[in-house]
Amino acid sequence: MKQQVETLSMKLFVFLFLVNINVACAQPTIDYNPLKQQFTSDMLVLYPFGPKGAPYLINIEIEKTVAGVYYLVSTIDFMDSSFVASPFSKKDFKGKFLANLVERKYVSLSEEVSSIPNLQSSIYGTEAADWIRKKTTFKQRIILDKDVDFETEGQLSFTIEPRCTFEIIPFILSYKKGILKVMPGGC
Repeated sequence: MKQQVETLSMKLFVFLFLVNINVACAQPTIDYNPLKQQFTSDMLVLYPFGPKGAPYLINIEIEKTVAGVYYLVSTIDFMDSSFVASPFSKKDFKGKFLANLVERKYVSLSEEVSSIPNLQSSIYGTEAADWIRKKTTFKQRIILDKDVDFETEGQLSFTIEPRCTFEIIPFILSYKKGILKVMPGGC
């Protein structure tokens, strides 16, 4: 009888130990929080796009190559152990880092996104493909449909973790007299 109790105790201990390891090693997931953080231009103080009090810094620029190709360049730098879901993740996270335009009458963004560091590279392992925790720069090609002056709104959106808020950083793309520039947007 004593041996059966010891065997049962040992089996229970092993079971609880394995459950504890499984819980401790489980990969974190993003739970979508409907709380939306929308920043207006009077709240943007760090770079011209980073919201006051946010656990990250944001910068948005236009890059023009020698060949005359334009890119939207978005850089996010993290503070206070914050992080976001990567746009390259194969997982179905809500709130992945994304840049988009509201109106695409004369301009659009390529769906192809590149990053520095290269998050798609296997050098960084699976963690970097799902979660971004270090300063990262994203580039998306801007496609101008016609050589026509325009002004359109755009936004960067992402869920900032671990506080789990959906962030929207508004910006304006302006093309006037052959010059494309980006400015803070908002109400």
